[in-house]
Amino acid sequence: MDVDDVQGRAVAGPPRYNAAPAGAVKAAAVVRDGATVGYLYLGVDDDDSAGLVATRAGDFQPEGSGYWLTRLRDLKQRGVPASAAIEGLLGVEGPAPAGRVSPTLEEYPSKADLERFVNPESTSSSRRVRSASPSRDEIDAALSGKAPMTPPIRDRVAQLDDALARKPTPEAIVVTLTDRGDERFSPGQSIRESGYLTARLLPVDRTVPGVRSVVRLRVPPGIPALFQPPRQQGDSGILLLARGIEWLVDDVIDLPGQTAVVGHVIEVSPTR
Repeated sequence: MDVDDVQGRAVAGPPRYNAAPAGAVKAAAVVRDGATVGYLYLGVDDDDSAGLVATRAGDFQPEGSGYWLTRLRDLKQRGVPASAAIEGLLGVEGPAPAGRVSPTLEEYPSKADLERFVNPESTSSSRRVRSASPSRDEIDAALSGKAPMTPPIRDRVAQLDDALARKPTPEAIVVTLTDRGDERFSPGQSIRESGYLTARLLPVDRTVPGVRSVVRLRVPPGIPALFQPPRQQGDSGILLLARGIEWLVDDVIDLPGQTAVVGHVIEVSPTR
């Protein structure tokens, strides 16, 4: 169901982003208890279009969907462009009814195509779509050993590995990881990422409000990476980093309402 059409009943009034983008959209899955319950989306060619498409089944609405609609409403009220609003919610975990937003965006030809993907006409068509294009969360679950490595997922991992290997980082850079959920950090701690890392290319002095933790990670040259350029001036670019990265926590700073972490990549060693 397209909950943008009933947004006024889920959250209080305007302002809100345009719910009818023309052309392609980019969308990030909202996952709760291991199941995709909806997608946050933004218009590719229109920076005032953003919203939520939710599944018809289950109890995600109204409490879970209302949480993300409220977040979008607040961002719109603050004058945040749609692309920056959705980008800022990538990887963010809400309260239990709301679930967690996937850290990556996937492109769909139109909002209507996204709606058909979220609520296919039959279970069999849903299975066909999912097997043809596994979601990022399904890939991460397989890479971490929490779900089976199915042939479609294995094929998609091979495609991603190939794309990342073509253009490794040319020089040392600092990237930003936002909102690691309830993860706790301590200096000297070694962390190994079983899946891919989605990082933002932000100035090191740029604040990231609204998230519980911000990791500034130093990445050496030669790390497989896939760059997604900013859509407009002022946006941050996105860098998808190789799976199997191991990094070391150098420093942890507890700030009011947020934890700032500094670390550096040690090596890359994918296991699956």
